[in-house]
Amino acid sequence: MSETTVKQTVLIVREKSVALAVVLGFFFGPFGVLYASLLAGGLSILGVFLLSLVTGGLGGLFVWVFFSILGGVLVSNKNKKLREELLTK
Repeated sequence: MSETTVKQTVLIVREKSVALAVVLGFFFGPFGVLYASLLAGGLSILGVFLLSLVTGGLGGLFVWVFFSILGGVLVSNKNKKLREELLTK
């Protein structure tokens, strides 16, 4: 009889929390989006700064809730993409 060996690889990945992304986006606005993505966070901070300059600060307040949603969506998409990549390997 021949012996066969099975090699098993275990990948440990840490997903980001969607709830935490939403809470950070709600309380810290564009700075909370940094948790989800550095690029999106940086662009959000720049966008709010420019919007606030043009509107005298009011524009930044109106888009504040948007960052809550944006953070949650970005983290959810990132986690989904990560799971798909792991399943294809």
